[in-house]
Amino acid sequence: YYKQLTQGEIACFLSHRQAWQHIVDQQLDFAIVIEDDVELNTHFADVIKAVSELHNDWDYVKLAEHKRKRRVIYSEAISTFKRVIYNKLPARTCAQAVSLQGAKKLLASTQNFYRPIDVDLQYWWEKELNVFGLTPYAVVPRTDEESVIDAQSSRTKAQRSQWQKL
Repeated sequence: YYKQLTQGEIACFLSHRQAWQHIVDQQLDFAIVIEDDVELNTHFADVIKAVSELHNDWDYVKLAEHKRKRRVIYSEAISTFKRVIYNKLPARTCAQAVSLQGAKKLLASTQNFYRPIDVDLQYWWEKELNVFGLTPYAVVPRTDEESVIDAQSSRTKAQRSQWQKL
């Protein structure tokens, strides 16, 4: 990755790894991982039921989308939701379901990391992850306040290496 990670990005990645480790330690079928800068829609309770009804072919399900929308290239009905595949995985990790097998894959493939977690997950094939989205999204990122990560040090001001970018 061509930008140096900020302390906030490192802390965010480590907190997600801690959540994945908890899933593995407790041998949970799956867990919903939600960051603190979101709002839950009224149909959020239905998400847990829908995720539990998914086929066992998933590792990671996005429950929120970045403001930059991604095109859906495939969808199928699951309860009152649609399980979707994107042309490119949306950024943000504010809300997702992670399966036990997904948590194991994520832990194994991120012992060393060098990209922010949302960027790293866009390279899902490196981790052999099966990633989907569940729409309509039950979680909405809050945009009315600055994120803790950006408040500590702006991502746009991170040290860059043009050679690595090339």
